Parts: sequence; C-alpha cells; structure tokens
Amino acid sequence: MSYLNDEQKYKILGMLLTRESGVELIEYLEKMEKHSYGDTPDSKQSTLRSILSNLSIKNGHPIYYLFNDIVGFDLDKDLEPDSLRALVLEIGDLVKDAELIRITLGFSPDDVFTHKLYEWFKSEIQTPFVLDIDVNKEMLGGIQFVYRGKFHDLSLEKKLDGVLAKLNNS
Repeated sequence: MSYLNDEQKYKILGMLLTRESGVELIEYLEKMEKHSYGDTPDSKQSTLRSILSNLSIKNGHPIYYLFNDIVGFDLDKDLEPDSLRALVLEIGDLVKDAELIRITLGFSPDDVFTHKLYEWFKSEIQTPFVLDIDVNKEMLGGIQFVYRGKFHDLSLEKKLDGVLAKLNNS
C-alpha cells in the first residue's frame, strides 16, 4: 500500500532540497518509528502528536509539516507502528531513488539560495530529484554540476578562460 501520491512525493523532495536533508529526515522517522511501539508489549500504538511531543518536535519543524500538511495524517488519531514503518520505508525509497544532481559551488549556500537553486533545476528537470551540494573554496564563482552522468561547467573560471582564448586568437 502506498501512502504517497506523486504530488506528495514532489512536495516532500521540495521540502528536503538536498540529500543531506533526506538522510536527516529518515533518521527522525526511524526515531519516530521506535517511539511508536511504546514501553510495554501491550502499548503498540500512540498518537502521532504524542510521538512528536516525545521527540520534542513542535509545529514549524519539517517533520510536523510533513505529517500534518503533506501526508495529511491526523495527529490525534492512534497510529499503528506498521503504518509508520511503511511510510518510513516509502519515504526512504523516495529519497534513495530520486535523481541526484551533484553541485559544486565556491561558497556554502544558505537556505534561501539552496531553495532558489532547487527551484531553477525543478523548472528544467521533470523528474523527482535532490541536490548534493559540495563546496570548493578555490572556485571563483558560478556553478559546476553533474546531471545524469554529464558534467556541466558554468564556473566563472571556465567563462574567463573562454574570453581569454578569444582575445588571444584575435
């Protein structure tokens, strides 16, 4: 049984943006799964709200947004551990199977820049993806990225080399 439709999957990946965030999300979901079993064998379910509270996850946290707004789970309804486990596995597969776009920048991007970068790629690429961002402080500016095995160099150094080559040939 699939808990997520295509729209929800895109929203989850759009919330995550990066592979690193995807790994963090899976770690939180695994903690939630462990908390869903309770302390005794008879206590095999609890409400999602109580699990979130036990993990100090409050409104505004991405996990809260995931369950309340994207997946639409009722936070006050009893949650079967098997349902949560199935959702954890489905989201894990979603993150693992998403197209990975490896990006190199000359600086460590903030959340706003990462979101703008994600939105740009989203407008160009029609498959689910996450970004894998690497920082190379020696890079003057611009961006380098690998998509589907092909390297794209849009760095400032590459552009300057092209301009210098034209000047030397004239």
